[in-house]
Amino acid sequence: MIKISPPFLLSVLLIICGCESDSCNNFQEGKFKFASVYRFNDSTYYADSNDAYVTRENGYQVEHYPSLNTEYKFLIKWKSSSEYYLIKDSGESSSFNNGDTISVEITDCDYNSYSYTSTSKHGVTEGQLIKIK
Repeated sequence: MIKISPPFLLSVLLIICGCESDSCNNFQEGKFKFASVYRFNDSTYYADSNDAYVTRENGYQVEHYPSLNTEYKFLIKWKSSSEYYLIKDSGESSSFNNGDTISVEITDCDYNSYSYTSTSKHGVTEGQLIKIK
């Protein structure tokens, strides 16, 4: 039987949690694309456009939809390395008004992508963003 001392176990847990937190910090700026499948209010959908992408810099997230000639700009406020709020800033949308807030929680991440759950006035979305730059 192998005995594991509490200090050793605590050290391992701190290292694991620290790595996860650090990898989530990798997503605060950059260029991302949406995964092709997402869930909205317990239904599965396939992305309409493969050319859609997201850029994040200087406290803003801009969602670009070139095939629709549309983009949406959000102020991004990070609550922690795995939670943030998107506050709609500009862009024509029938779904969101300027000032509307979307709450996002990163539920899993690795070196170049993360899964998220977002909550807005319309419901809950589960999806994935992949860092491309």
